[in-house]
Amino acid sequence: PIPKLFYEQWCDRFISSFSSDTWSKIGIAACWLTLLFAGIYIFSNSIFLKKTGFFISLFFGISAAFILFTGQVQHARIYDHKTAVIIETSAYIKSSPEEKSTNLFMLHAGTKIEIVDELQGWKKIKIANGNIGWISNNDVEVI
Repeated sequence: PIPKLFYEQWCDRFISSFSSDTWSKIGIAACWLTLLFAGIYIFSNSIFLKKTGFFISLFFGISAAFILFTGQVQHARIYDHKTAVIIETSAYIKSSPEEKSTNLFMLHAGTKIEIVDELQGWKKIKIANGNIGWISNNDVEVI
């Protein structure tokens, strides 16, 4: 596999620090705090409370959006990740979804791959080292 850059590793660890459910609960709490401080901003007579309510509401609103987005990313990582395994003894990975296209490389039975796209009996795949190509549906089994 291609090693990830330090900021990609940090981002992965940050997103994986909580489950998608926990991220959602934190995001909803931030939404409620946004509404609370927006109410203070709207209904307060004091200039100090209006300014404080506005800026804290803005902070929690931006935080809620970021946290809910992070929860969605974590959910997608867990549930929307499509992987497959090569079931043929050996299979050529093509440059485009047709038999006559150029062979890019060959994979052997048992190789785990990530499905990126599908088109008319072909799957666009990505392997751990970052290489991308097309393989026939008959050569893989989705897991």
